[in-house]
Amino acid sequence: MTGNGGLYTSDPEGLKSYIQENETAFTHLPEDAYDMIAVMSKTKALKNLKKDRHKEVEEVYDMCYAIDMLEKQSEERGIKYGITLAKSVFLLNSNGVSKDEIAQKLNISIDKVKSILDDSIEGSALSSHIE
Repeated sequence: MTGNGGLYTSDPEGLKSYIQENETAFTHLPEDAYDMIAVMSKTKALKNLKKDRHKEVEEVYDMCYAIDMLEKQSEERGIKYGITLAKSVFLLNSNGVSKDEIAQKLNISIDKVKSILDDSIEGSALSSHIE
């Protein structure tokens, strides 16, 4: 895919750009090409998406759709993780646990703990001005 034969493994933006530039080819993939990409990328989700989409579209597979779905699923997981992490930080903080201990217990940096707690303080000050 790249000039040196690499597969954009360290350049997701380059891969996305390549796919966008070749959208027609990626939205009308033969089944064996889709299967090869799913195997080479070691992505189970692509195989599962194929099963779901195959019911709707016969013979042609849309890799752009598959990649969009993977991105959405990844974003949703990230949001859930962020919410869970923030809740944990707030709970520990409300129980009197120090910022250093919170960072250690949750295996995150002290800067991340401070950022979560500081953002919530600014957010609560902002919400009081909105009302």
